[in-house]
Amino acid sequence: LQKKLAQFTYNASSHIITVTAGCQKIIAEYLQDKSRVSVLRNGFDEELYTQKGQKRPVFTCVFHGNLGLMQNIKLLKEVIEKTFTRDPKIQFVVAGSGPQEHLLQTVRTTNFQFFGELRQSEIPAKIMSCHLGLSFRNDGGYSDIAFPVKVYEYIGAELPTITTPVSEAVLELRDN
Repeated sequence: LQKKLAQFTYNASSHIITVTAGCQKIIAEYLQDKSRVSVLRNGFDEELYTQKGQKRPVFTCVFHGNLGLMQNIKLLKEVIEKTFTRDPKIQFVVAGSGPQEHLLQTVRTTNFQFFGELRQSEIPAKIMSCHLGLSFRNDGGYSDIAFPVKVYEYIGAELPTITTPVSEAVLELRDN
């Protein structure tokens, strides 16, 4: 039913706008008409990322956003816990909410702070206080063609970023 509804919606549309080139390709193949599909990329609000604040005194990694099923929260948890055993001074900040939030509530290390969902206006300062952005997504499906919004925000904060899997975000940033 969902596939038929999507097909009807696409076919009835005069033009479709999506946020990644990967999605554009999939929709265009579905329609057999690339001319009706355009990309309008996500981004970040430059005004929110102009005030460069103080960095945290110790090296801190940040993960923020949806803690949903596309995010690899198990990998995040494993990285936090293994880093603690190797170098407990490296800190992790996580902000967000979603169905996998419970996995983070079981982390019992002192190198981890969980803030839950933040207001949009609070996110830039939290990100800019850190040293490394993390975007761990599950392999397959949309994750392989995604350019996560959080990566754009890490760019706005001028943070180096580790992202999984290799996706449109990785390929585009590597090639530019």
